[in-house]
Amino acid sequence: MRICMITPTFLPKIGGAEYQVRWLVEELVKQRYQVSLIAPEYSKRFINNSCINDKLLGCYYLRITDKKSSYKHFINIKYIYTYIKQTQPDLIHIHFLYPWGVYLYLLNKFKLINIPIVVTSHGIDLIRNKDLKDYYQNSKLRSAIIKEVARNVDKIVLVSKYMWNDAVKSGVPEDKLCVIHNGYKIEKYSKSELEKKVNEIKAKYSISEDELVITALGRLRKEKGFEYLIEAFKKLIKNEIYSKKLKLFILGDGEYRNVLQELSSSIKKNVFFAGFVTGIDKQAFLMSTDIYCMPSIEETFGISLFDPMYFGKPIVATTVGGISEVIEHRKHGLLLPPKSAEKLYEALRYLIENPCIRSKLGKEAKKRLEDFSITKMTKQYIKLYQEVVD
Repeated sequence: MRICMITPTFLPKIGGAEYQVRWLVEELVKQRYQVSLIAPEYSKRFINNSCINDKLLGCYYLRITDKKSSYKHFINIKYIYTYIKQTQPDLIHIHFLYPWGVYLYLLNKFKLINIPIVVTSHGIDLIRNKDLKDYYQNSKLRSAIIKEVARNVDKIVLVSKYMWNDAVKSGVPEDKLCVIHNGYKIEKYSKSELEKKVNEIKAKYSISEDELVITALGRLRKEKGFEYLIEAFKKLIKNEIYSKKLKLFILGDGEYRNVLQELSSSIKKNVFFAGFVTGIDKQAFLMSTDIYCMPSIEETFGISLFDPMYFGKPIVATTVGGISEVIEHRKHGLLLPPKSAEKLYEALRYLIENPCIRSKLGKEAKKRLEDFSITKMTKQYIKLYQEVVD
């Protein structure tokens, strides 16, 4: 089967959708599917660094412009149309209904292509949350466009069951919907490499053996709820004992960074903003962690839970979105309502004071991760592809 994978966001941008596309492409190629990838122009650096004989991870690729221009959409539609005609795929798999889903809709509408289309929604195009202004459903025009595109594709994959009601409210016919959870794949590093990096981090931030490290990771945006974690942490270190033994690391960057740094200015000796970390640096930070916290206000799935789960870390998270589809309360971690610094404080204090519970939850979380293998996810997509093509 020949598959054309199209994504408006890709590495080196860091996020769940970007990694899901990469891992899915890799697995499909391993299983001898012919995959072509259409990605934004900014992915040039990553693709070139990963490229052998004009192939990315075993698949052919086309980069199209992401620059702001009144002509860019016409240019992109032309490139995609030409590329599809050249490669003759049996199926097109596009990520997000908007914006690039519109390109495929127009090509279909004008009968320029007649190829089955599968769309994966990663949340921003279908989630309905009025507090998050940049989510597409908060624009009447974008919402109407997404509704029209959704009705003219063959199947729409949601990455969590949580998304189902919002998808239906957005006008997506239920018979077009299915759920395939995100998968996980660990980047492998040698034990000696990891240990060296862990020691470097502990030395850089003066982490002693008797200190406990709490870590949160994600883009520094309003929906990630980091301000509630900082407020909870402030309350924790009012205790003189905790003030000497606790450190909070926030890994990530974004437009909310200055706000969060100002909020934590009174406790800056205990709070560290380490910026975006990836690869071995991210793994080393998580190996140095005692408790992982995800205080999100909105979360389509919660893919950043996978790394701490792999390293057997106890998790404190909110009940929003698809998080409860990954973590079961008191089995793999502690779940609590969003926007509550008080509940976060209580959960963190409970785990700080109960090392045996931390260990138990961490071990169960690692076992749970086996249900989210990238191999399992790929098998589900292949089954869907075959159903749509047949």
